Amino acid sequence: MEDEIENLYQNEEPHMTESDKIKLRLRKFCYVIGALLILWVISIIIVFAVNKPQNNNISWDEAYKRAHKFISNLNPTEINGLLNGTNNIETIMSPYKTKNEISKNKLCEGQIPNNSKIKFKGMCIQEGTTGVRFSNETGILWQSEINTAATFNKTLMYKIGKAQGEESKEKGINTLLSPSVNIMSLSQNDIFWESFGENPFYSGICASEIIKGIQENGVISTIKYFLGNDSKIYENLNSFNNDNNVILDNYLEPFYRAIHDSQVGAVMISNEALNKTYYNKERNNFTNILRDILEFKGFALSDLFDTNNKSIYNCFLLDLNLGKNCAGELPKQIQENDSFGGSHSYLPLFQDTMKNKSANESALRIIATMYKMNQMDDYPEVNLYNYTRKNESIKIQKEAAIESQVLLKNEKNILPLQNDTKIVVIGNISIRRDCQFGNNIPLGIDSNSTKSECFISPLEEFKKLAPKNNVTVKSLSDIINSNTRKKETGLDKIESIVKKFQKKSINVAIVFVTTSLDKYLVVDDGLNSSLWYNVDNLINITIEYKIKVIVVINTPTVPIPSWLSRVDACLFSGYPGAEASQAIVKILFGEKNPSGHLPFTWKDKGQPYPSLSFLDNVTKVDKKIEKIKKDEFKYNGIDSDGLLDDIKNYGEEKYNYFPFGFGLSYSSFIYSSNLTVFINETCLTAIFNITNNSTYPGQAVPMMFLNFPDIKGYPEYLFKGFEKVKIEPNKTQTVTIVADDHALSNFKSELNKYVRVNGTINVYIVENGKITIQKNIKTNYTSYKK
Repeated sequence: MEDEIENLYQNEEPHMTESDKIKLRLRKFCYVIGALLILWVISIIIVFAVNKPQNNNISWDEAYKRAHKFISNLNPTEINGLLNGTNNIETIMSPYKTKNEISKNKLCEGQIPNNSKIKFKGMCIQEGTTGVRFSNETGILWQSEINTAATFNKTLMYKIGKAQGEESKEKGINTLLSPSVNIMSLSQNDIFWESFGENPFYSGICASEIIKGIQENGVISTIKYFLGNDSKIYENLNSFNNDNNVILDNYLEPFYRAIHDSQVGAVMISNEALNKTYYNKERNNFTNILRDILEFKGFALSDLFDTNNKSIYNCFLLDLNLGKNCAGELPKQIQENDSFGGSHSYLPLFQDTMKNKSANESALRIIATMYKMNQMDDYPEVNLYNYTRKNESIKIQKEAAIESQVLLKNEKNILPLQNDTKIVVIGNISIRRDCQFGNNIPLGIDSNSTKSECFISPLEEFKKLAPKNNVTVKSLSDIINSNTRKKETGLDKIESIVKKFQKKSINVAIVFVTTSLDKYLVVDDGLNSSLWYNVDNLINITIEYKIKVIVVINTPTVPIPSWLSRVDACLFSGYPGAEASQAIVKILFGEKNPSGHLPFTWKDKGQPYPSLSFLDNVTKVDKKIEKIKKDEFKYNGIDSDGLLDDIKNYGEEKYNYFPFGFGLSYSSFIYSSNLTVFINETCLTAIFNITNNSTYPGQAVPMMFLNFPDIKGYPEYLFKGFEKVKIEPNKTQTVTIVADDHALSNFKSELNKYVRVNGTINVYIVENGKITIQKNIKTNYTSYKK
């Protein structure tokens, strides 16, 4: 300080009067004091920020301690009010309700009503996998979960969750019904886009990163559906059938990760039967699994519109009911109605269960979770129409859309598009700006979908970028008149159109194709409403006329096309969200390097999933007695665990088989032959080098598969680790992949716990389904016994 004051006397002019000198000194002194005051204020703010209680800074033990104190002051009626929420969907969707009415009454899809008497502000519960539902186009339209999974970028997943959590909190949402963590065993599945794919380990990793981001904001994340919910089609009539060991080793895995790795706050209970009954020893055992084996500390809630007279058996699993009143008067007779064989009443057993269910415990879990997330004292008021389209969130969504693009094929490096190329863009979704469902690129229509603002179409984006890339872009309408487009279903009509491409010197056709497996909507595409069914003919005829074909697939899962072996390039785009057009076009022009990878297996031979004819045989329903007449389907394994089955024939099946994790890049990566592996009591670590042997900066996604020693019933290859690394041209980077203790364990039903494997583990580093390097390492379970 003395030095600073001394400096005030420097640089004074000799001719200045004494009075002027005093004024100058005072002025400079004031500047210094002002600066010091500003620094002092800043330091106070920093100290306050550092010491400010964070959303997750208290332990579950402390949260339960506070909840006990809160609950101890409540009477039975007040406690019951915490357990039975209201369902507002019908009201929100009513054509007689205006947006102002909904906003004024702060209607969320599900709510625990506020109670000023006990100083409880209530709980707002809202869907939000792809964006906050019923938010009146004020929020971000996110990519589908299957696209999020395709990024294979854990850091990005966390950023997505954090942005979604921020958005939810700003709208006053306490509990976000996201993410969905069920592994999808059925490729033709109406909610495939709501999953992270087929692999249990990977689904758990994706969910955990997103949950960490959501809950960092103090928003309760919800994993769903516990357990075995593979379809929403007639979900009240489906049965999830499998051996308990398979369920515990595979289907439970994503829930384990979400609970242990990210301390998720809520679990939504599935509405499907288990092994053909809604209430049995297995269902009761799953309650013990959730609380005892998984050590879940949060609360369990029902789906919206759940708990009908069959699935009401779920009531004993629930803490929070958003369907019919589980705590109210029970039906006089509850029975299976012979849905899965047999007809007998479960009422006595159900009544005994409900008698033993503790309302206090359920209320305690709900309130403890709210304390854990710092929601009880100060939380934003509900305003779903609060505008939350922030630039940073838009940037994250764009990044996710780009990184989720999976390049499946690129013959003779036709991509990125070359200078002087003349292209025609085909397909209604390439020109559509229909924003009813949020975007020109379709999104699955379900409770997890949302609306958003209109965005630029792919065709507009093509024309925007074409000039600087010296590419000529034409749409189908530019080449043929509108009258010609009516009902162009015949081969002769399609051929006449393709001939016009030749006359216009078109040398590349970019075909956007789509369909929907969604139970509410079928999205058609192309020359007319039935191009989806004629896309084979269009593509094959175009190829016959020596025009190169690039196909962009926008579906929740991949179709089985006959043209895949003949097209020059294929981009699996999925449902990329609001920034879809920029993501797709920037990839095709080479402004971005594709780095997405398939989170599921794609075969066109055999049946990679238990039932490819699922939609054909699952729902023969007699409406009168709600009896299913169908072939039973059983889930027998996880395809990504056996991704290397066809590796010997990889060259022959190059275009017909894409393994889990497949995705091409404009870069070329070389993996070192040296692989260092070591193991200890906490993890297995693999270290190796990757070189980018190209002129493109790119992102490699090395994957680690393990072969466990002599474990009966396990596939040969188990996916247990991965990283996404950005590597500059002609640079080498060291990569470290870690498999934690849980990844090195399997569930022992006889011990009712997870146990570390013992023996020699084979370690494989895999790129695009091909083993690049491998090594064996011995482990001794007794050395690492917990």
